[in-house]
Amino acid sequence: PSCGSFGGVYINGTLASKQDEGAQDSNNETPVLFGAMLEKGKPTDFFDGELDEVRFWNVQRSPEEIHATMHQVLSGSESGLVAYWPFDECTGSKAFDRVGQHHALFRGGIEWVQPGMDMKSFKDTFGCVDALCP
Repeated sequence: PSCGSFGGVYINGTLASKQDEGAQDSNNETPVLFGAMLEKGKPTDFFDGELDEVRFWNVQRSPEEIHATMHQVLSGSESGLVAYWPFDECTGSKAFDRVGQHHALFRGGIEWVQPGMDMKSFKDTFGCVDALCP
């Protein structure tokens, strides 16, 4: 696809999911959720697992480029990198964006582990609430 025609999620350097229409919202006030989907203004479909880092790019990168740098710590000044959370804070409920001011505030159950953090499911954190838990 041509640059900008889709947004992709890579896990361990492998394309896990893509969205053909690209980004949904360019409003800086729209929250970005790690480990959940936003539906009708409420988080849902909670991730239960570990995250080591999250990178957002505004340029298309080849699988080879992704694999070549996936284990490297970035400086935050790489061309096309628009947000980068390495999750190396090791404590607290905030992760700092090395590129700009898109700092992340975590709500719910997180536990810092080495490296990265372990995110608890909504059910494990809050107990079952309506249709949010299977």
